[in-house]
Amino acid sequence: LVKGLTNAFFKYEDGKTYEQYVQPWICGRLGKKSNVVEVMIKTGGAAGEKGDVTLDMMVRFQGFVPDTPERVDKVAGKKMRARVSISGMTYKVVEFTASASAEWQGRVTFKDVELNRRHRIYVWGQKHPQRRICDKTPKENRVGVYRCEDGLITLAKGVNKLDFTGILLLVGDLNIGSGQDNVVDAFDTTFVRQNFNSRNQVVLEKADFDLNGVINARDWALIQASLEVKPGDSLR
Repeated sequence: LVKGLTNAFFKYEDGKTYEQYVQPWICGRLGKKSNVVEVMIKTGGAAGEKGDVTLDMMVRFQGFVPDTPERVDKVAGKKMRARVSISGMTYKVVEFTASASAEWQGRVTFKDVELNRRHRIYVWGQKHPQRRICDKTPKENRVGVYRCEDGLITLAKGVNKLDFTGILLLVGDLNIGSGQDNVVDAFDTTFVRQNFNSRNQVVLEKADFDLNGVINARDWALIQASLEVKPGDSLR
């Protein structure tokens, strides 16, 4: 038996599967319960095994729509920073680079990541509320509605490709005052409204959501759309 905790999945008669960290010897005992129909031991790493993990991520930040060749030329290659965490580990700042297809690629390495568990990935853009992502290829049928609780992302040593482009990371959590607070509120909308027509570089860094070089009605519409959805996931 593996010493310490192991990652097991218990499938019940109602079809639901629950993940638990238990002592290995408990698996057999729980499997004998009348309402447990299958016990699956997580494979891919011994209990407690850790390794260095590189996330190669593709994401979509709200605001950039390559609707004309001129827009593509201006935005492709632009940079956007985001803080990224794996299952509550210390954030790392990642630089994402825009492509002509409105997707942003970023890469970061975390050391000593648990390999025998399922993870959540957290992405907190420099103008965006934090999003908790539980799937390697998350999807949403309406902008901003993706939500999740249980991590389902398995990670291996080395490079792990993650395609998060099936969801949109909404704008609106601005780095103003004491910094980002993971909500879109009146402080954020007021900053946009008070800086209409501004081309000041410091202001643009905070609130030019569509990267067109000016704070205008398009930026206002984007932050209003975020207010309706109320994005922002806690770190847990």
